[in-house]
Amino acid sequence: MLFLNIKKNCEVIVSALMKDGHVYMKVTDNGQGIDDDKMAQLLKAPVESLEGTGTALFNLDQRLRGIFGRQAALSIHSDKGTDISFRIPMDYVKKDDSR
Repeated sequence: MLFLNIKKNCEVIVSALMKDGHVYMKVTDNGQGIDDDKMAQLLKAPVESLEGTGTALFNLDQRLRGIFGRQAALSIHSDKGTDISFRIPMDYVKKDDSR
């Protein structure tokens, strides 16, 4: 996929915190952010745009909800850059996971 108008000095920060029986994950970037119209639709369905489709965020949200329920749903905040966060319970163990 070709991304247009990529800025120099881009930054992505990934952080994780264990607290109160959950793992909290957060991904922050310093990009242009997401406009309000796209934000409203982003987790309802993939969003088409020149910058990308939004399919990855939609897919991640659906998978988190399917495995962990509503408590793990994605949270997205965007202004100058974008913050995407979610939490999952630490005690979750998938019995058939061979990894």
